[in-house]
Amino acid sequence: KVYELRQYNDGPARVPFTVDRFGSGEVELFTQSGMETLKFWRATDDSAFIYLLGHADRETAKQSWAKFMEVFRPFLEKYQASGKAPADDLPKGSGIEARFLKVTDYSPKK
Repeated sequence: KVYELRQYNDGPARVPFTVDRFGSGEVELFTQSGMETLKFWRATDDSAFIYLLGHADRETAKQSWAKFMEVFRPFLEKYQASGKAPADDLPKGSGIEARFLKVTDYSPKK
């Protein structure tokens, strides 16, 4: 099993919108696409939205992300049409960081 740690460095003006988007149905898209959703956080200064996913292995992760993108695009279009998305003129952060992790032998959760 591998874990994927993703950090959206959206910045304080956009993180509340990212949190809302995930809570408005995006989280379910991960599950539908075969990913295990484990934890979601926001930095205390709202500079980033961070989450942890579980996958059987890297190849399964790749396949799950392909499935996710198929359902995410229509979801995002609908979400943006709802008027909840951030205005284009809000400052943007520094982008997304993604890292795959493996559990150590002494970790309490394997």
